[in-house]
Amino acid sequence: MIPRSVSLVLALVSTAAYAQPSATTPAAEAEPDPEAAAEPPPPPPVTPFDQGKFGLGFGFSSQSYGGKRYSVISGGMGYYVVNGLELGLGAAHQFGDPDISRLTPGVRYVAQPLVGTSPLIPYIGVFGSRYFIYSGIEDVHSVGGRVGAIYVSGSLLLGLGLVVERIVSECDDEEQDCTSYYPDITFSLSL
Repeated sequence: MIPRSVSLVLALVSTAAYAQPSATTPAAEAEPDPEAAAEPPPPPPVTPFDQGKFGLGFGFSSQSYGGKRYSVISGGMGYYVVNGLELGLGAAHQFGDPDISRLTPGVRYVAQPLVGTSPLIPYIGVFGSRYFIYSGIEDVHSVGGRVGAIYVSGSLLLGLGLVVERIVSECDDEEQDCTSYYPDITFSLSL
């Protein structure tokens, strides 16, 4: 038979053992719940420059070419092949003597990750143009670049930038100015 004092000591030791926190309890509480950690992050905001988006634009202006003044009507469309990277095609017709039509394919990168964090979204692009000049005059080819910023308001895009364009087909720098600088103004609707 176990003496009563030994039983009392064993009872106190076992009670104390149950009362003491386990050495593994704080570590178990510090571990995150795997189900809570598996929640996906919220999706990024939808922007007009996301992959698969189309852009349509139009314009009307007046400009000079070859010492003559022209009224110009233009339009263009673009498609974002990846987020921020647009392939575009523009067309314009200049009314004057002679009439001139222009076809312009181009590529433009828009800093799409800045949408929602900055009021102005910068862009940069390159293009090539072919001017179809009527009245028996030879066509003209050019290349150029553009840089600027776009303000986004819903699906409406307003932009302002600068274009540098250089004639690459038979241009004599001594007789004519082969490089042009002009504003790049954007009024576009994203679909």
